[in-house]
Amino acid sequence: MAHPVEEVMAAEKEAEKILKKAEERKLDIIAKAKHETLALISERQRQADAEQEAIIKRKSEELERKKEKIRSEGQTKVSQLERSAQGGISKAKDFVLKEFEGRLG
Repeated sequence: MAHPVEEVMAAEKEAEKILKKAEERKLDIIAKAKHETLALISERQRQADAEQEAIIKRKSEELERKKEKIRSEGQTKVSQLERSAQGGISKAKDFVLKEFEGRLG
């Protein structure tokens, strides 16, 4: 039969081994959790970046459409003003000719 002191020492060594393994397992779990957390953060950042890019693209396209509409409306107004000005020039020319003829005659 083993001596009680030897039994206590053996039990303490076994307890130390168990504690050491538990500490190693704890550190492994913490490291794995940190790695998974970083991977999750990284994935969420990629998703946020993709969403942001999609929003920027959509807004840029929307602004381009609005800009083109404004440009088209402006060109239409310029054309209308040119036609209107041509009519006014003819009237002004006729008026000036009549005035000139009236002063001559």
